[in-house]
Amino acid sequence: MPMAIAALLLAGSAPADSPRGFIEQVYRLYGSADFNPFEHPERYFTPRLAKALDDDATMDPGEVGMLDYDPLCQCQDDSGMRTKVQAVSERGSSADARVSVYFGSSDQRDIHVKLERTAKGWRIADVAAKDEPSLLADLVKSNRERRAQKVRKK
Repeated sequence: MPMAIAALLLAGSAPADSPRGFIEQVYRLYGSADFNPFEHPERYFTPRLAKALDDDATMDPGEVGMLDYDPLCQCQDDSGMRTKVQAVSERGSSADARVSVYFGSSDQRDIHVKLERTAKGWRIADVAAKDEPSLLADLVKSNRERRAQKVRKK
């Protein structure tokens, strides 16, 4: 079965039952050339994070918002990416996943993915990396500042 078809079947399938299964499924989908978690954010992100991502992308039409990279790989181009889910700890309806992303033999990026169980299954609630302790907090702050700037310009 071609990789693109397999990715589409996985993306449309029922959500993974465990946080590890969900996060492994998300990173496995990166193997498909046409995978982009931002095209269908409701499949991968909590409503709060999906809204912050949407606000960032649509607030200033024609301009790039705060997010000009993929936070799940800490990259702009995921070609050649390999991943390993190092650890997952679950506490009720939330979980933390530690993921290592590799580009070549010497480029390793360690990512902390916070997950929440929603009515639709496990979803990504926040992403943290070395230079960004909270994607959600940064998006909310940036969106608030950009809204305030628009109001001041009126």
